[in-house]
Amino acid sequence: MKRISIAQVETSETFYQLPKALFEVEPYCNLSLEAKLLYTIMKDRHQLSRKNNWIDNHGFVYIIFTNREAAKTLGCSERKAANIRKELQDAELIEVVSPKSETIKRASHIYIGNLNIDYTAKNSKEKENSQKTVDNSKDNSTGIVKEVSNEKVSQTKSNDKNTSLSFVKEFYERENGVSLKPAQLKLVNDWLNTYDFGVIISSITTAAMNGTSNLKYIFKTIKTETTELEQKIRDLDRQSSLSSHYEV
Repeated sequence: MKRISIAQVETSETFYQLPKALFEVEPYCNLSLEAKLLYTIMKDRHQLSRKNNWIDNHGFVYIIFTNREAAKTLGCSERKAANIRKELQDAELIEVVSPKSETIKRASHIYIGNLNIDYTAKNSKEKENSQKTVDNSKDNSTGIVKEVSNEKVSQTKSNDKNTSLSFVKEFYERENGVSLKPAQLKLVNDWLNTYDFGVIISSITTAAMNGTSNLKYIFKTIKTETTELEQKIRDLDRQSSLSSHYEV
């Protein structure tokens, strides 16, 4: 057995955060283990969507996580993945919305719901005790925090870009079962420098759902969705201007 070092934990390993409420609070504790795990995975994906500005016109963050992708992640059939997702919908932990399109089939947007609980009373004593500890340690840790924060800020832009490219590569290969070649990866990187991250992921999913992994098809879809998105923004701006005019 190869032991895990502290350096490995701090630099290379990532973990899903599984909410305790899924096991302790009604009605979530009655969910299947698979549903609890899928919610946790979707909530983790939600963080990446938020970081990459994957937000709809109403300001809500959404993810795209098809039944096929869920099945691969959980190691089950697509039919079972669909049933697990339905379980989360019934518990009002996710909302699935299908974008309207008259020409091509598009993946549904999934909105993640908050756990409907109030921990304030339950954890008030724990928070009080932990706050005392935090207050006592603040003075000693301020210098260290500032030093680490400055280092992180200087790396944020490059790390975000690398994370996005890595995610798109992994997502494309998982959806299509083929690897991207270096020249193709460079093309994807050019897309990230020009087009919205969410539009790129949505276009890859759309292509996969229509049975193709062709990058030319994906690029055409990216341009189409970008045009539609820009039109929606113009329509919203126009509506906002009209509303302001009538208010005056």
